[in-house]
Amino acid sequence: MRKIAILLILTMVFGSLTGCLGSEDDESPLVGDWFVVSELTVEMRADGYWTSPQGEGGSGTWSVSGDMLSITSDVEENQTVQFIIDDGWFWMKISTEDGDMCVVYSPDSMTQEQWDVQMESITPPSLCDDVPMAN
Repeated sequence: MRKIAILLILTMVFGSLTGCLGSEDDESPLVGDWFVVSELTVEMRADGYWTSPQGEGGSGTWSVSGDMLSITSDVEENQTVQFIIDDGWFWMKISTEDGDMCVVYSPDSMTQEQWDVQMESITPPSLCDDVPMAN
């Protein structure tokens, strides 16, 4: 379970797109803070680095090629995951020893009640079809 939690944290942390060295208009939609409910899970920086205050904390680098996000980490295995930004929400499909999971992060902090309402009203993107939600 601990490994899954760390994978979820890493997955959240690695949501920035590379190649954002141009103007501000070119900045990736992944750059910024990502939350699960009210907890800041990961900060994705425009310079290709990420940090996470969750669990043991952690940091590393990220890069994007198409819809694949490659993540390096100082606390866990490096990984590549499928992702999408859909209606401002950051979605990732991750693989674990227990199978595939879909993880979602919000660009905004919110109460548990607000999160639950959002989760009931959001239609997950197709990459999450037939995959259980991790959060």
